Amino acid sequence: MMLLPEGILFTRTSRTLHFLELHAVRKLLLRLPWYVSFFWKAVYWLTSVLRGHIELPSKEKQRADIDNRRKILKEICGEQDWGAGNVSGNSYLDQICHDLQISPLRKIQQWAKWGGIWNPLAWISEFVDLYLPEDYKFLDIESEIEEAIRKKSDRSKKPINQHKVEE
Repeated sequence: MMLLPEGILFTRTSRTLHFLELHAVRKLLLRLPWYVSFFWKAVYWLTSVLRGHIELPSKEKQRADIDNRRKILKEICGEQDWGAGNVSGNSYLDQICHDLQISPLRKIQQWAKWGGIWNPLAWISEFVDLYLPEDYKFLDIESEIEEAIRKKSDRSKKPINQHKVEE
């Protein structure tokens, strides 16, 4: 019997692995799209902060908010790392969207071609489907990255100009 990361226990018999705790695997797989989407939103938010489009609250207010959030999560989940606290990060995703002046209803944006908010399937998708990283693509950031790569490749192709010194 062996203990893997995330608390997965297994025993090896002949050629098969018997997982005794599949909850950890399911938990990891369900969280993965959330982690990726949060990463791209955080990158977009950070670039907006660095450009000066968003002003941050004072450090004291930020620290108080962090402590308050920890207290709330401890009341909900106790010392466990699973339970209702797993979906608590969605409010942060919504707050980042609000700071960036983007609608947090990301699934409805995908249905814009077929009626957008007037399409009942868009609302069903919004409330039932899982959010995936594709739901949080920000074309501004992607186009900036592509432009930077293009400029870098253009610079590497150009020969270095050698200046003649006139006497």
